[in-house]
Amino acid sequence: MSQEREEKEALVARLIELVQEADGDLSSEGLIEADPKAFKRARMLFGSWEEALVATLVQACQGSRRRKLTKRAVTVEEDHQRTAAEGWDGPVVLFTDQRRCCVINGDSLETFRSGVIKPQPLLLGDQPATLTMAVANPNEDVLVVISDRGLLYPLDARVIPHASAPTTRTVADVTGMASDEHVVAVMPRLWLLGADRFVHATTQGRIKGSASRDFGRMQDRDGTVAFLLAPEDRVCGAFAQRPEHGAIFCANAQGNGIHFKTKDIRTMGLRAQGVKSMTLGDDGDEVIGALPVSGEEQIVVLSAGGQGKRVPLSQFRIQGRAGQGMILMRPGGSDRLASLVAVDGPDDDLLVWTAQGNVARLAASAIPLLDRSARGQSLVALEGGDQIVGACRLPGSG
Repeated sequence: MSQEREEKEALVARLIELVQEADGDLSSEGLIEADPKAFKRARMLFGSWEEALVATLVQACQGSRRRKLTKRAVTVEEDHQRTAAEGWDGPVVLFTDQRRCCVINGDSLETFRSGVIKPQPLLLGDQPATLTMAVANPNEDVLVVISDRGLLYPLDARVIPHASAPTTRTVADVTGMASDEHVVAVMPRLWLLGADRFVHATTQGRIKGSASRDFGRMQDRDGTVAFLLAPEDRVCGAFAQRPEHGAIFCANAQGNGIHFKTKDIRTMGLRAQGVKSMTLGDDGDEVIGALPVSGEEQIVVLSAGGQGKRVPLSQFRIQGRAGQGMILMRPGGSDRLASLVAVDGPDDDLLVWTAQGNVARLAASAIPLLDRSARGQSLVALEGGDQIVGACRLPGSG
């Protein structure tokens, strides 16, 4: 094969990739703006931009035909199979829409390992409850609770009652949180004390990193100011950025994900509002989550309608912050992406909760590991207009 032919094939492959990532903008202007160097290279190799596009169209059609004939699988090969015989049984701290907080044992939730899952009503004692937030607390550490007002509160795990206890406590009972504040994120305090930065992301596409040392030891019961929010904006994710986290992954409701380096976010003061994380789509689009990543994780994405999949993080190249990102999963019809979780592999579990107070625990191995471009599969059977609203990782036990 001549060098010129190799260069042409490589360029055509790049143009096909640009079309796949164009998110609806298939105009020549859009493609040229996405990669000006490819445009210049196309004119040099093919004589004109139009000739390059014709070659790209022919190659794309041939590739589509080959895929149809061979029925190319979109399943990604798993590095190893699940070894966990039983689900993790440690403490899980729950927060409800009635502001109640309590702890349950992880093994009180049945782990589903295959098939479409039907979530069950959450009962705390004998009372139904609607979950709004949950976190695994393996070492029973002091927790840091983040409120929708941008305050961090310490929460001693020893004062959180078990769900079966006769007494109940609200988050206001065990912290200094005001009665009209709501929990938007929670993490063990040790994660933050040992981290480089505290990072939070918002639904309107802002993200900010603050030095962990700015928070002291987070022992103030009245809360520590962590960030300010613009009117109508909400926190959709908060995490402790540790040294091994070289990048961040964000996703929006319309189905794109963006993978960018942590150094793209400069460290800011506690009262700063942050910088742009990603470009959102049409009206109604929003960021659904942000995760710290080291490069080896798998991204679990769930839609409000119960579709989902796992995708290797390695399929998302590092991009600059504030872009549109790459296709993560396209929800069909009026569906939208609802939750984003990073898992280490098939031995982890997920706790999923819905708007109508149902929960399900499923093994990560029950979620198909698929190519980035593949459609999600039906994972959770929902009834009566119910929707998935959140999920969290439970540590692997294998």
